[in-house]
Amino acid sequence: ATGAVRGGGTIRATGPVALSEPFPARLELQMTDARLRDPTLFDTTLSGTVTLSGPLLNGGRIDGEVDLGPTVIRFPTGSLGVRGPIPVIGHVNEPADVRRTRAAAGLLRIDPRGDGSGIGRRPPFDLDILLNAPRGVFVRGLGLDSEFGGQVRLTGHTLAVKPRGQLGLINGRFDLLGRQLTLTQGALRLEGSFLPVVRMSAHIRDGDADLMAVLEGPVMAPRIRFSSVPELPENQIIARLLYREGAERLTLLQATRIGTTAMQLGGPAAGSGIIARLRDGFGVDYLDLAKDVEGGAAVRAGKYVADGAYAEFTVGERATDLSVRLNLNEDLTLKGSVDTSGESRLGVFFGRDY
Repeated sequence: ATGAVRGGGTIRATGPVALSEPFPARLELQMTDARLRDPTLFDTTLSGTVTLSGPLLNGGRIDGEVDLGPTVIRFPTGSLGVRGPIPVIGHVNEPADVRRTRAAAGLLRIDPRGDGSGIGRRPPFDLDILLNAPRGVFVRGLGLDSEFGGQVRLTGHTLAVKPRGQLGLINGRFDLLGRQLTLTQGALRLEGSFLPVVRMSAHIRDGDADLMAVLEGPVMAPRIRFSSVPELPENQIIARLLYREGAERLTLLQATRIGTTAMQLGGPAAGSGIIARLRDGFGVDYLDLAKDVEGGAAVRAGKYVADGAYAEFTVGERATDLSVRLNLNEDLTLKGSVDTSGESRLGVFFGRDY
């Protein structure tokens, strides 16, 4: 029997199947440019032969060798910096498409007791499938454009696939923070059933230091970290990548952008840590990213300049605003502000707690 694949290509099945239990069979599946696609993650074609042999009811074996055509794996939009594993979720009347997604991510547990859960009631099929991709596996997105090649062997069984081997980096670049870094090392491997996991590193020489950016983790939620030789604080490394100078020579707006960049690349915890170090380094009591009146990026910093006197200034891309709050007594507060446009405000505020 020969059938067309919806996305393109064909699959042809030949071979005998006995009509009595346990239905011994030897089926040969021949794939020709059969397209396999997940719109949010990958797009590839498969060509090769896979053989299913043995009793269909009592477990059998799946062997074969498959060649991957040009393949594109993309980082989903907004995937960088996603934190933490997916918590344990109970599934009731689980739809078939949801179950297939969890199976592909290796999230299904094997139930050897066959207690009616639908898992493990029939013996799985042993696997030995070789995936050939000597070149043409492209990983793209998040400023990354890279090519990988190699072989991966799928072993284990159909309920617990164990990929062995990985694809190595052929070439690539990483457009990071406005600077183009050349990838020097990289590996792409599979976990679970077909969950791609990457680890790539890029290097650049900046003055007296070697700066490195490492991107690693599942394609659905990778993380990035920075290091250097000699060892520098992370905010110093990002400062050199962003502005080609050390953090000690940055303006307040530039420095806070570093914290925001770290938050985007490594998650809120990373950005918060860098902002805390910047706050201490500038000697202020409060430091945060804000927006000015025109919606542009701005930095708000404040400091207690005397007992009961607090000064705060906002440095924006278009204007700077200085405000002062003076506690006259427990009930009265004097507030004033002035900005670079010449507009000023002054007010006395009365408040009491009951």
